Amino acid sequence: MAGYFLMRRILQDVKRVLGEHGAIDTWQNLIVNLNAFSDSSVDFYVYTFTLTSNWVKFHPIKQDILLRI
Repeated sequence: MAGYFLMRRILQDVKRVLGEHGAIDTWQNLIVNLNAFSDSSVDFYVYTFTLTSNWVKFHPIKQDILLRI
């Protein structure tokens, strides 16, 4: 049961990180769900929008978010 609470906490923390990130459009959908248990990973589904549609600006934002997660 401890794993259940740990995973819930991780999902909440990821959602918080996204919600607090200045480049995320919090007026759009923001979804964070557990997606699968793989052989060597726990897979999450993250669905959100950035405030930019500029491809060059998007990638550093994506990298920053992934590093924070």
